[in-house]
Amino acid sequence: MIPIAMEIMPDHIHLLVDCKPQLRLSDAIKILKGNTARWLFLSHPELKKQLWGGHLWNPSYFVATVSDRSLEQVKK
Repeated sequence: MIPIAMEIMPDHIHLLVDCKPQLRLSDAIKILKGNTARWLFLSHPELKKQLWGGHLWNPSYFVATVSDRSLEQVKK
C-alpha cells in the first residue's frame, strides 16, 4: 500500500492510496490503523490514558475505489 495523498479533517482523514488488487481493503485498513496506533502509543504512551477506552481509531471506515478515474479527477 503506497500513500499518494492525505487530507486531515478535524474528526477524520482522507487517504488516497495505491495498492495491489490482491490486497483486501479490509486488511489494508486493519494494517494501517494497527500500525499507526502502535507507533503513536510507543512514542507517546500517555495518550492511551487520554483516549476513550484507550483506542486511537474508531472501528468504522469508508472505502471507495477510483481505478477508472485519473488522479486529477480524484483530487477534484
